Amino acid sequence: MLISQRITQPWVVLLYPLITINQLSMIYNRKVVETLSQQIHDNDLEFYWYITLEYHYKITDLNKVISDNQRFRYTIRKFFKSNIRMWFFNEKHNTSDKIKGGYHRHILMEAIPYDCWKTRSNRMDRFLLELNPEILFGINFGTNPTVTQQRDLLEKVIRGFNNTLPNGKDAVDIRLITEDKGGVSGLLEYHTKDSWKYGERIEEVIDWENSDCLDIELLARHQSNALNSINSFNTQNIKLMEFMSK
Repeated sequence: MLISQRITQPWVVLLYPLITINQLSMIYNRKVVETLSQQIHDNDLEFYWYITLEYHYKITDLNKVISDNQRFRYTIRKFFKSNIRMWFFNEKHNTSDKIKGGYHRHILMEAIPYDCWKTRSNRMDRFLLELNPEILFGINFGTNPTVTQQRDLLEKVIRGFNNTLPNGKDAVDIRLITEDKGGVSGLLEYHTKDSWKYGERIEEVIDWENSDCLDIELLARHQSNALNSINSFNTQNIKLMEFMSK
């Protein structure tokens, strides 16, 4: 009876592999998130800031994006005089026709170390004065900037030293990473989705060249194994459908 149903209702045959491929993709994505989470744990990474950067025009050149990430990393570390660690994710727009296929960037970044407020450069003092003199006044009396003040300073630094950003408020989005929004694991799951949902190479989804303490080779092996499993499953189901159609 089951075979008869599959012959008379071919959509049953088609539905099964689609569901299974989706399940395989979900297993792969969980493996990627688990691997990244383990690397965070092993290297004592404590991501604090979640930053999204847009371009003022459609960018499809990945090398340009990687170069901009390198500049971001350099300017942040130089300004705060600290080796603040970060991970970069390159994501393509898949909705708007105008910018579809163009990149925007997401960054997970550690907190600004407390020592940075004690070892300030003249440039940082100038930025703080331009932002709000009360911040500098408070620092001189032993009060560290609030989260809002730190966010405002970060945005000023990012805009000041990265000329690929448009002037609009949506160009730079800086948020605290909070568990009620899914935490770091939720962000990892979301920002690696292009590797399984759209078939993008994990080495291109994650800018491993500018990210700290990240084993991209292990992630690439996971993706290769997942693709082999899916391809093998597709082959078997094609053979099954051919057999049942005879």
